[in-house]
Amino acid sequence: MVAGLQLASGSYSRSFLAEIGTPLIPHIDHVFSTTDETWKYWMIVCLLSHNDDLYEHYKERLIQFAERPTKNDRHHELDEVARELLDEKGYYQARPET
Repeated sequence: MVAGLQLASGSYSRSFLAEIGTPLIPHIDHVFSTTDETWKYWMIVCLLSHNDDLYEHYKERLIQFAERPTKNDRHHELDEVARELLDEKGYYQARPET
């Protein structure tokens, strides 16, 4: 895990960690493999939304949260925050209509 840092505590912590980028992937993978939706939420808000490499690496996972959320994902608003990030990055505009 990310050494117990509370990502929501300040923008300095968020931007510092986001700047680390891809070396955080194993730690983010660990969070996404748990049932801790609160930490998943903060991974999206504080890291994936502030680092393009992390966003690209986890884009499919974001799509899953946005389009096929579990009950717990919806309860913790993972679907909403993932949809907002995908929209902000232009995913829905670039997607061909089906």
